[in-house]
Amino acid sequence: MKPFQSMTVNTKSLSFTLVWTAFGLVVLTSVWLAYIGIQISSAGHRFTAQALKAPDADQYRKALRLEQLSAPKGVGFNSEKAARDASVAQIFEWIAEFENGRASDRLKKLKPALSGVVFGGIAERIGMRAGDEVVSVNGAAVDSVLAVYDMLDQRGEQTVQLVIRRQGRLFSASLAAPAGERINAENSGMLFNVPKGLNVVGKSQVASLATQFDTRFMLLVPPEWRRQYQTSLAVIAHELLAYIDSQRDLVEGDPGFIRIDQMLSWHHDAFTSAIEQHVENTRAASASQLAALGSFGDAIIGLIAALALFFVAFWFHNRSVLGLTDD
Repeated sequence: MKPFQSMTVNTKSLSFTLVWTAFGLVVLTSVWLAYIGIQISSAGHRFTAQALKAPDADQYRKALRLEQLSAPKGVGFNSEKAARDASVAQIFEWIAEFENGRASDRLKKLKPALSGVVFGGIAERIGMRAGDEVVSVNGAAVDSVLAVYDMLDQRGEQTVQLVIRRQGRLFSASLAAPAGERINAENSGMLFNVPKGLNVVGKSQVASLATQFDTRFMLLVPPEWRRQYQTSLAVIAHELLAYIDSQRDLVEGDPGFIRIDQMLSWHHDAFTSAIEQHVENTRAASASQLAALGSFGDAIIGLIAALALFFVAFWFHNRSVLGLTDD
């Protein structure tokens, strides 16, 4: 073979090798680009799928070990639907219904005899003392602690007239609330021998409790999460109603006894922890998405370079083939 022919054959072989090498690089960069595209899609899905996992009633039951209670009748009964548009006031109406429901049977059986008075309270200031028995409230006879609470809370007046029995003798007494307030079971200053942990929440107290809740809990939650926070709490508060029967014979300290203040604190801590976890997950998903987009740019550059090399190699190969044919 002549030197020129040998050089032409070698050039053709080299150009052929370059074409296939460049083609291989195009295939590899295309596969790389497809892989990066899948990563971007996956990262985008993870980013958009991030949702706050708000605490629910099941978590509450497990956290506070309520499983030992008999299966409550009606758990889950439309709680999510009822909670969807529930206001804070509605939440505390459900809480009041729960508190009053579990306390009512025992308070009906308690005679309205004072076990003491609040130091410096309204009852002490008018001379009431332990042993006094409430006979009537604003002219209506009462025969139980529950009846006294009901009369005080239903009227919500600034001044309430009482008839009390002390050592067999009847006396009249007048409870007067400070300006701007109304007499209720909580501020009357009268103490009864109520089992520990049992409370009666009057209608006049619901608004006050809702306001206190806003200040103590709700305002600490970022504004964008408050609606979901409220709905999550509403679901739990609504499901408390199913536990009324299981609570009737329990007092504070008994296994399974539900404390509302504990429930509110648990929910707040659990929800704020969920927000922190959500923010962290979102940040990680965003970083993953940005990294995938950066790799996508590299893959595009690699594909363009591979295509350019392929076309150069193909052009060089054609020139080699043409040169050999002409000879």
